[in-house]
Order: sequence, then C-alpha cells, then structure tokens
Amino acid sequence: MRESFGKCDYIILLDVPLCKRLVRIIKRWLRQRAGKEEYNSKPTFKFLWYNIKWVFEYDRDRKEIIGYLSEHGSKYKRFTTSGDAKDFIRMEYEKREL
Repeated sequence: MRESFGKCDYIILLDVPLCKRLVRIIKRWLRQRAGKEEYNSKPTFKFLWYNIKWVFEYDRDRKEIIGYLSEHGSKYKRFTTSGDAKDFIRMEYEKREL
C-alpha cells in the first residue's frame, strides 16, 4: 500500500474518535445480526471481537500512522468526521470539472 501513496492525489485518513468507532462497530454488528444490513463476513461474536480488537490496535498505533502519513505533505488530509471528508472530496471533484 505504501507504494501507492506516491501515485495518488490525496491520502485521506478518517480519524474518528475511539468511542464513536466502537459505537459504530457495535451498531453495525447488531444490524447485520438482525438481517437489516448486508455483510461479507458472517456477524459472529468472534467477528465482533476482531473488529473491537482492531479499533484498539489502531488507537495504539495511531500516532505512528499519522506520523508516517504526514511525511507525504499536502497529499495527506486528516478528517475527524465523515461529513468533512465528503465535503473535501466533493470540492476537489468540482474544481476538476471546471
């Protein structure tokens, strides 16, 4: 993946707070278990555990990841809400259409 960073226009990191990530994972898992949302991997307790574990692993490595991505200068964009990320992407595509 690191090789692709040199070829891309932007590197976007959606850096949502820990609590919000956990809530989203649990809500998604519950919707999948109830059959209200499609899934690629069966929503087992083991799958939920792996996702929760991943959240904490990301949090542990977060500063290192951000440090590495920051080395890419203006290509690197960090957002704390999905709305802000979507707005940025929308504005960039609108510029290109002009």
